[in-house]
Amino acid sequence: MKRAMYKDAFREIGKNLGRFFSIFLIVGLGAAFFAGVKASAPDMKYTADQYYDQYNMMDLRILSSMGLTAEDIEAIKAQDGVAAVQASYFADVVTTVNANEFVFRIHSLPAEAIQSGSEDYLNRPKLTAGRYPENPGECIIEDSNAIDLGLQIGDTIKVSSGKKTDLTDILRIDTFTIVGKAVSPYYLTYDKDASDIGSGKVNFFMMILSTDFSYPVYTEALVTVQGARDMNSYSPEYQKLVDKIKNQL
Repeated sequence: MKRAMYKDAFREIGKNLGRFFSIFLIVGLGAAFFAGVKASAPDMKYTADQYYDQYNMMDLRILSSMGLTAEDIEAIKAQDGVAAVQASYFADVVTTVNANEFVFRIHSLPAEAIQSGSEDYLNRPKLTAGRYPENPGECIIEDSNAIDLGLQIGDTIKVSSGKKTDLTDILRIDTFTIVGKAVSPYYLTYDKDASDIGSGKVNFFMMILSTDFSYPVYTEALVTVQGARDMNSYSPEYQKLVDKIKNQL
């Protein structure tokens, strides 16, 4: 019975070779496309995770409306499971470029690490042009593919608080010289956070030395978790580990 069935099947294939190979190719292409789609998401997550590890991306970000003191930072470091803590500053400011107003979020770069050439600090940006700030009043700005501000290395940016608050409460100086451009693992997408100044949305990021901030307390603490770097940051195991430390903090 089976022999007759096979014989009949091969006879039909022989009579319709063109149709058979067409169907065969369609099925093959469909299978290949499906395999590619199934593999693309895990591959993209793996690539992103490698990028986070390469530039020492934080696992947790701690904020406080009252700011964070040196004692707070030491208390965070003392928690079991915390691998590293970096006290940082950030602030939103307004600047005008070619008669257009933009909101820049300024992040601090650890002055000692930059000046010593160390790359151990958290949320390290990737330079695309120029160099890191080395002196007061120097900055690096976002190298954006979406909007070209027309700003080049050597240009200056004058910023303001965008509200009634005096800028000197935030920064020691209001004019910065661009010495480099960069991208950051912290900003993987074009859309950024909301802001309470300007258009209500952060347009670009800028980074300066931490010594250029005048805040009396830190505005954030970046934290890495022990053992988290060995895991894929999109895996349930990673999330469980980080959530455990987050709950402790």
